[in-house]
Amino acid sequence: MHSLLLLGLLGASQVAAHPTARQDESGLRRRTVNLDAFRLQATAEYVNATETTDSGASSLAKRDTYVDTAVAFVKSIAPNAEFRVVDDHYVGANGIAHVNLKQTAHGLDIDNADFNVNVASDGTVFSYGNNFFTGSIPTENPLSKRDFKDPVAALTGAINVLQLPLTGNGATAEPSGGKTETYALKGTTGAVSDPEARLVYLVKSDGNLALTWRVETDIVDNWLLTYVDAASKEEVHGVVDYVSHATSATYLVYPWGVNDPTEGSRVSVTDPWVLADSPFTWIGDGSAEYDTTRGNNGIAQENPTGSSSYLNNYRPVSTAHNFSYPYTTSMSPPSSYRDASIVQLFYTANEYHDLLYELGFNEAAGNFEVNNNGKGGRGNDFVVLNSQDGAGTNNADFSTPPDGQVGRMRMFVWTLSTPQRDGAFEAGIVIHEYTHGLSTRLTGGPANSNCLNALESGGMGEGWGDFMATAVRLKASDTKSKDYTMGAWAANKPNGIRAYPYSTSLTTNPYTYTSVNGMSEVHSIGTVWATMLYEVLWGLIDKYGLTSASKPTFSNGVPTDGRYLAMKLVVDAMALEPALTGIECSQPCNPNFVQARDAILDADKALTGGKNQCELWTAFAKRGLGSGARYNSSRRTGSTTIPSDNFESGCKKTTHYIEQESTSEPVAQHGINQLAVPHGVGLAPLVVVVEPVRPDVPAAAVDLGRGPVPRPQQPRGGGPVAGRAPPVERRRLPDAERVRDLVQRRALAHVRPVRAEADVAAEAAVGRLHAGHVLHRDGLARPRGQPVVPRHGEVHGRLDLGVGVGLVGRRVGHALQGPGQGGRGEGRVGGPDEGEEVEAHRGRADGRTEIGG
Repeated sequence: MHSLLLLGLLGASQVAAHPTARQDESGLRRRTVNLDAFRLQATAEYVNATETTDSGASSLAKRDTYVDTAVAFVKSIAPNAEFRVVDDHYVGANGIAHVNLKQTAHGLDIDNADFNVNVASDGTVFSYGNNFFTGSIPTENPLSKRDFKDPVAALTGAINVLQLPLTGNGATAEPSGGKTETYALKGTTGAVSDPEARLVYLVKSDGNLALTWRVETDIVDNWLLTYVDAASKEEVHGVVDYVSHATSATYLVYPWGVNDPTEGSRVSVTDPWVLADSPFTWIGDGSAEYDTTRGNNGIAQENPTGSSSYLNNYRPVSTAHNFSYPYTTSMSPPSSYRDASIVQLFYTANEYHDLLYELGFNEAAGNFEVNNNGKGGRGNDFVVLNSQDGAGTNNADFSTPPDGQVGRMRMFVWTLSTPQRDGAFEAGIVIHEYTHGLSTRLTGGPANSNCLNALESGGMGEGWGDFMATAVRLKASDTKSKDYTMGAWAANKPNGIRAYPYSTSLTTNPYTYTSVNGMSEVHSIGTVWATMLYEVLWGLIDKYGLTSASKPTFSNGVPTDGRYLAMKLVVDAMALEPALTGIECSQPCNPNFVQARDAILDADKALTGGKNQCELWTAFAKRGLGSGARYNSSRRTGSTTIPSDNFESGCKKTTHYIEQESTSEPVAQHGINQLAVPHGVGLAPLVVVVEPVRPDVPAAAVDLGRGPVPRPQQPRGGGPVAGRAPPVERRRLPDAERVRDLVQRRALAHVRPVRAEADVAAEAAVGRLHAGHVLHRDGLARPRGQPVVPRHGEVHGRLDLGVGVGLVGRRVGHALQGPGQGGRGEGRVGGPDEGEEVEAHRGRADGRTEIGG
């Protein structure tokens, strides 16, 4: 069992609920057979107008009628096939004639072997579709020996196999309609009209031809054509249902992407499911449709007593499937809005099911569904969703047994505000808990729920939950500077329930890999892991962008935007095993941070061919999980090293190029490999931070490539460059050349490359520093006069340089040294004494900046 939060809060009791398949509360006779499992396979070929013209088919000699043209065309395509013209041909309003033909064998239809020809008004073949059977036709006519079961036996077989609500005892078969081997089945009960049986061939899913009885039964909810094997009567080869089940439902909820009541309003959403992810919708399971918050993916109800039972608990019912119930944040007590709470929980859990399905958490992977629809895995394991569960307060939890047993989520009421708040209305909490089911089922495999029980792996289980919840919250307008909290609304705590918000700023959130040393609680460890994944998230968003879409768009199986690519890699990495990739560093049972990092790198290699190795390494290295990081349960060793020689596609020494001075348009964006700054002449990779004059243009770390950079002339006196630098020509140069030109003109010397092992993250070098701002010890530039309370120990790993076009900010007369480190050892970045300010002046360099360590 995994909970959202344990520190200082009442833990939930260990209650297990494992219902059997026999439990059912609907009071309705349920058919437990999934009809979709018997759907006929689609094998038709369609040749469009262009392809038809190119093939020369349109040059076929015109016949007297369009039907004659179609028949002649089919004979030219399938010269050995027997077929008949179906009497439904017609000419459409667009002038195109449509002719359908049915393949036959020994005078019997091959029921799923059809050909349709579309003839243009000029008499030429416009296009056609073909799924004629091309295999071997039995040489012997089955009607000569009649070695098959009678049609009444076929009806009995259909009733038994599909559990149809019919009785056929005493039924008789009477010839019907003068058609070959077609019979009306008299003396049955339960059908709208007499069933009919017709002897036909059927192309089976394995490509072979079978002689079958096509049994037609109209039972109101389903009007079925059931193809029963004529020899065995108990084998069904296919089912067609004439009834289109247009299930519809409306939910009044905080929509997907709205984390809690502070972010938006409730709206009515209709049919929010994606049929590719939830083929039975959210309120069906392939054998029944429900008028309540129950379906194939989950069953939601209240549980005020905190008991382990749920089937007979209260849930709202709507025969019209309109699940709209009142709720405002001022309502009290929580039981007064239980309907709205149950519906919100049901909605959020199903939305997440569908998203995870698209990211790869499907039936074979061990997802939570009653009916796996023949797609692998073990069914009968939807998620039991308990709203306002009385087993605890100020928390939530999720229990994940192996595949085939139900998962259970318990959402508690939070009592830290007046009125109290219901955790079901904070989507991040629901997603966090559901992610426990995801990570437990994937890590070690669906049949093993014991692979996240060590301290560090358990912490990562908590971190994955926070990461996925945060990724879902992102808005298209967010930037890398956006910070997110966890559980802030439910807990009535603006800063959330974690030690730090999720941020790419090492000042706002200073956690690195070595922060785990000394931690003994999974949620604390999880916050470190989620912080690293947040860096990964933004590294990929910087490269691929961020959309507002609620589901990913794929290109060759790869999500096209950064958010969903990051989520996909995280999900894929959970399931990686060494045998899959042949790489020893895949994620095993009870992984540690280093192994989980390697699994994400491996997932990228498997999914994209390793196109994002540089971005991934950069993100992890920024938080101390670089290539030199080492795991030891008592002492973890951090590293900011990024390997530069083992990427299949290479890792560019490039960060961000931006248009300088005249525009804010980004020219290109790449991952950061190494942070360095030019120091006279040298061959090291040279990366500087360029801070534009315009406040709406983001700063960027810019690669200057390898090779010498001329040392600018010093002013008289040999001191640092001072005074206003010459104006920059507005020349169109290649990006790197433009930046090199600008830097040289602004005389940015007296700085040297950073040591490879220095704990200086490249991304940290993007602090804004404009004229009139002051660079404080915490690494942030603020308008003059804005107070700041500096804190020791929270600036390591951050280097803020304000350098660029007409703007040079330097720390006056101080080397950058690590607090308490003497500028050595871990190479942490420090600054002036507390309270000391460094001004940024246009065109002025006020000192020399160096890096200690």
